[in-house]
Amino acid sequence: MLNKLRLLPIILLLLLVSSCQQGSDSTAPTEGGGGTGQGGSMARFAVKGDNLYAVTKTDLVVFDVSNAAKPFEVGALPVGFGIETIFPYKDHIFIGAESGMFIVDNTNPNRPKNVSAFTHIRSCDPVVVQDTLAYVTLRGGTRCGGWTNELQIVNVKDLSNPFLVARFPMTNPHGLGIDSNKLFICDGDDGLKIYDVEDPKSIFRIAHYKDINAYDVIARSGILIMIGNDGLYQYDYTVQGKPAFLSKIPVKQSRH
Repeated sequence: MLNKLRLLPIILLLLLVSSCQQGSDSTAPTEGGGGTGQGGSMARFAVKGDNLYAVTKTDLVVFDVSNAAKPFEVGALPVGFGIETIFPYKDHIFIGAESGMFIVDNTNPNRPKNVSAFTHIRSCDPVVVQDTLAYVTLRGGTRCGGWTNELQIVNVKDLSNPFLVARFPMTNPHGLGIDSNKLFICDGDDGLKIYDVEDPKSIFRIAHYKDINAYDVIARSGILIMIGNDGLYQYDYTVQGKPAFLSKIPVKQSRH
């Protein structure tokens, strides 16, 4: 189980952000129609409706946060080993792990259940989903093990039987985001890469920002928010051709 004392401040912070969003006219729903914001692909927790979902190294833990003053744990679902990331999409939760991608049915928000798994070689593994395709980056040379650096596109039309559609080499991929036919990949020291993925078997790059170390992104309604090792970037990807740089908020990293 998660350390509840450490998690409580996170829960309260998420609730504060959610209430601020709900009180404005620009509230952005979660993937699949929730009403409490959208996280990046490297997140280890997500809010959807009245629930907060968090992952330990082995479990998906569910919290009821309908009462901001009294959040409580509902239960936990054993999923697998080496769990890293969580991505809710419609009535399912896609979980990235060192050994693959796990799919969890979330039709009953308080009682999620395992559906299937797509396995790959040992590697760090965030995932995002759109329609019938999941996009997974594998990063090697880390504590996760393995040396493969690539993008994998997985067909999840039949959630009980996911299968590989295509794979493409990368340099050192971290987080990623998808919106319509645009896929955004944070390729570490090789920068931010943007691909046209209309044909998942033959994707092509439409932009490459090389002079940044990219970690994770959120793509929504034409605006890309990217976190790098030196700050928070914004891009407008509604423009034709290369997305337009909008702004940067510098962030000085702390060293521990």
